[in-house]
Amino acid sequence: MAQFLALVPLGFGAFKVYQNYTSSDDDKNPQAHLLRERGVIDRLTAGDNPPVGYFSEKHLEKMIKTNSACYKHADVLRAAREKANLGGKPKVPTAEHLEKMIKTNSVLKVYEDEMRANRAASSKGA
Repeated sequence: MAQFLALVPLGFGAFKVYQNYTSSDDDKNPQAHLLRERGVIDRLTAGDNPPVGYFSEKHLEKMIKTNSACYKHADVLRAAREKANLGGKPKVPTAEHLEKMIKTNSVLKVYEDEMRANRAASSKGA
């Protein structure tokens, strides 16, 4: 009985080798990666005031450089940011809107400190 239990992990390993050898790249959903990338871009560019409109130029370029989905759709992101900022200056959300965005959009949580600093700087300047 003990010898049989020792062969169980070997059986699983052999099955995985066979499965990887005989299957194609992605049998279940070959478009999954493209759908995930498109979902990221759609969330960043959605609505009249898209989240990308609140990004500084520096952070937009950093995101394009480090995120493969953003890199592939850099022109779409830049166009959405430009459209959102037709006045030439990035939009600064109200405190309530900023809190709502931070709570509901995980992408913006990375930029929470910068967004708060921009909000404080714009309220001092106005």
